[in-house]
Amino acid sequence: MECLRDDAVKRIQSCFSHDFDVWAKAAAARGSNLVSYRDTDAIAAVNIARLTDTYNILPSALYTCCQLKSKDLLNGVPQANGTIERLTQADLLRCLKARKKFVHDRVVSTYRLCQFTPGTLHKCTTQPICPSLLKMLVNLEVTFGTEDYACLTDLIAWLEINSEDQYGNLCRGCQAHVQERALGLRAKMWSDLPMTLELRNVEVRGPYYPEYIYE
Repeated sequence: MECLRDDAVKRIQSCFSHDFDVWAKAAAARGSNLVSYRDTDAIAAVNIARLTDTYNILPSALYTCCQLKSKDLLNGVPQANGTIERLTQADLLRCLKARKKFVHDRVVSTYRLCQFTPGTLHKCTTQPICPSLLKMLVNLEVTFGTEDYACLTDLIAWLEINSEDQYGNLCRGCQAHVQERALGLRAKMWSDLPMTLELRNVEVRGPYYPEYIYE
């Protein structure tokens, strides 16, 4: 039984990892080379982490739970065997409290991401255009981006800027500026996950960009 348990935990850790690079890859693919998953499976991942004392699963699993629809988070998710997988009251409370902070941080991150400083303006090749465009994008993001908890994707958002994206209208210097700041903001959010989710003695490993985190 221990071998089966260890194998199951290994599969879960390949998706809900405390290592940012492992988690980000699995989140983008909705699975790893060991197992695929749906976001609602995060509830089971949290419960298995508690059952097996594998606490390094909790930060990314609870973060994913925070992005679930309210009905799934509150009522649980039906399983194939007819049971309902639910979070404990303590973990449900963690998610509800963290969701408020994530929404707040989303707005703050948006402003920080698009903030121009005297040191970055010289990189802009279309100064009258880019600052105005960024201001407009901030207003759109703050107005429409926080209507649902699906907006809680700062850990994977902001990183892809191309011609099909609205940020593709920025000059290359400003695109690079936004992407660079996005990496720092994402690193800060990831490193803060245990504290945000009120997880004691649980650490995460990931990218750290201190020169951009505290600007």
